[in-house]
Amino acid sequence: MLFLMYWLSRFVFPNRSLAVLLEYKHLVEALHNHTDVGFSPTVLAHLYKNLHSATLDHPLNIFAPGTFWMI
Repeated sequence: MLFLMYWLSRFVFPNRSLAVLLEYKHLVEALHNHTDVGFSPTVLAHLYKNLHSATLDHPLNIFAPGTFWMI
């Protein structure tokens, strides 16, 4: 379960601090227990959070944090 949390924090939902975030713990638990989970609301929430950060916190920064490679 810890590997799944690390993998999601590092490759799917990266952040600027490169730390393992606990906000995706519900997703990790669902993946670990092999239950059906909706992945798209989590991805969209992450993208919206990063778009907000890129437009308000760091305007015109082409190296803004987050997963803009998904867009």
